[in-house]
Amino acid sequence: MTTNHGLIDLLGRFWRHLSRRRRRQFVMVFGLMVISALTEVISLGAVLLFISVLVAPQRVQVASARQLQSNVTELKKSCAATSRRPGR
Repeated sequence: MTTNHGLIDLLGRFWRHLSRRRRRQFVMVFGLMVISALTEVISLGAVLLFISVLVAPQRVQVASARQLQSNVTELKKSCAATSRRPGR
């Protein structure tokens, strides 16, 4: 019997020694860790966006005004196209 096992072999042996309950707990904790990591990334992104708004609020206001104008223009076009359809 050799004592020089690979990491995968050791993890497999460890997994087999765990009870069904402990395996399920391990999977649940691992899943919660993944979800926690994803929410942490999202929160960091939100903080960076918030800081960018604090640093340059005029850029956000200009972009918001342009987006609003674009949305209003699209709405007008779609309303005009709908009202021109025959049978309505």
